[in-house]
Amino acid sequence: MFYSLSLLCTVPSDILYPEIKEALKNLEFQNRSNSLNGLLVFAEGNIFLVLEGEKNTVELAYKKLQKNPILSKIITVFKNAIEISTIAKPIFLICDLTFHPLNIDKSMKHLVSRMTPTSNAVKEILKAFAQTANKQNTSTY
Repeated sequence: MFYSLSLLCTVPSDILYPEIKEALKNLEFQNRSNSLNGLLVFAEGNIFLVLEGEKNTVELAYKKLQKNPILSKIITVFKNAIEISTIAKPIFLICDLTFHPLNIDKSMKHLVSRMTPTSNAVKEILKAFAQTANKQNTSTY
């Protein structure tokens, strides 16, 4: 059975950006190695994550995330089954909004769950992240 899980979390404020960037790369590598599809968006010390794949693989990845010291205050947004038989070519996308804007349509395009009722929740969270990042980026210039 395929499964989709989404969560929000915070990066502790004492962790410096280079360490965060390295942790994001490691998360990307781990999720791609496990053939997970999904999206990770980082902005202003917060992370929004969507994982899609075999239920057991998604749940194992979630357990590892809960033990990751760079993630705190983890809130599950949704967990649900996806009615598909396979993910053709899993893609795990990382969007670090520190220096790059978010293209919501492009980010949603590769998610399998984009055609489910939860997709509206994903879009709204992505919009909030994009607005937060835009405010921060314009106030620093």
